[in-house]
Amino acid sequence: MNYRERLLNLIAGYFQFPLNSLGTKRFTKSHNYPDKNQLFQVESNDSFDLYEMVFPYQYYLMDYHVDYYSNLFLTPQSDVFLNIANSSETLSHLHRHNFFEFIYILDGELDFVIESTHRRFLPGECCIINPNVRHVEGRQQHYTALYLCLSLDFFFGLLSDFSKESEQGTELYHFFERNQKEIIHADYLDFHPIFFTQNHFPVTEEILYHITYELLLKNVGYTDLFIGYTKRLFSFLQTSALYTCSNTQFQLSNEKGIFEKTLNYINSQKRKVTRQDLEEALHYNGNYISRVFQQNTGQSLAVYIRNICLNEAANLLLNTTMSTSEIIEQIGLKIKRHFIINLKINSA
Repeated sequence: MNYRERLLNLIAGYFQFPLNSLGTKRFTKSHNYPDKNQLFQVESNDSFDLYEMVFPYQYYLMDYHVDYYSNLFLTPQSDVFLNIANSSETLSHLHRHNFFEFIYILDGELDFVIESTHRRFLPGECCIINPNVRHVEGRQQHYTALYLCLSLDFFFGLLSDFSKESEQGTELYHFFERNQKEIIHADYLDFHPIFFTQNHFPVTEEILYHITYELLLKNVGYTDLFIGYTKRLFSFLQTSALYTCSNTQFQLSNEKGIFEKTLNYINSQKRKVTRQDLEEALHYNGNYISRVFQQNTGQSLAVYIRNICLNEAANLLLNTTMSTSEIIEQIGLKIKRHFIINLKINSA
């Protein structure tokens, strides 16, 4: 059994419910979950949501599937939070944090819009993003990912010993130095494994297993072990024989606000949005909105809106008793009945 399976079995055994990210069964829907405000304070404006973390760090597993998704949150406190919701709800809006976030993909594919880029993460890939990075998870069939959230003080304290000679030439060292001085850019690191094989990530996932174990059971000294394993994780990701690391920085421009409003508006509608709709909602010329969106995603407005509609159609087919005619009318997309039926079959 590899460490990916051991990690998932650890979580499943702790809660005594089935979870198999590589198989068929996932979190059951019978568990209650608390108010998410116990974990984050959320401030919203017309452009994006700001998530402010309550704790100095927290760690959670996201298990997303076409019919529902679940979050398992592990915090410095004794509480463990399990959140299960229907995936027809919005997975996330465009947002940023007041903390650094590390994301590791265990299974499936995670689509991200990260500032001006569209990025698809595959198993074994991971990234670290700074508080200025505005991003949103796209809709996909499924993915399972681990998120490690670290406050600014905790992150800088954690990596304060990244000054030894072997670390000074790494992208992580430069990222740490740059962000410690002043966080003025949207800045993130992308880690890509050099080889794609089923068992290529045993060390990375062994470390993540131990982090999960310590935060789940909270035995004496678990905080020190958590810090040690997290340092080891970041150091291991700098191994050039196993991972390539690239850095991307974005200058925050005035057009970002237009892009963010466009993205949030389309995601909230869950139906066909016309250029006239966008002009009336955002008070900008439709051609200008379209150009800004294309520049920020590498994707046309028409393609993005169509994908939103198709995903919403799949959700309605799987989670409601609406007929195909009602669904076609609700999403406002001209779509053939036989195609929407095939969509249901393929999504089941």
